[in-house]
Amino acid sequence: MSDAQRWLDARPRPLPSPLREAVRVAVERTSAGTDLPSRLATAALDLLRSVARGPTDRRVALDLLAADALLTAACEAAAERGPQDVARLVSELDLPRFASVLAPDDS
Repeated sequence: MSDAQRWLDARPRPLPSPLREAVRVAVERTSAGTDLPSRLATAALDLLRSVARGPTDRRVALDLLAADALLTAACEAAAERGPQDVARLVSELDLPRFASVLAPDDS
């Protein structure tokens, strides 16, 4: 189990099982070399990217909820470390980065 997963599991309000599993899978797919807030945010953005490039029906609802939970967790993890980490995370999650995630894939 990764440090990120242990941190998520230690939250006072556990996620419902299907959402917890979607979050776990998303976190496992991200690079372990980044710090916790960045890893959680990257997992969220990866999910948003897959949703933006996939089908647009109700099947994506769980991925959208997982992305939301991961972004929330990233902010919480940064806040636990202090204001400087919150500021760093916010600068990493800038509007152009979100725009690039949602841009159509030209490949």
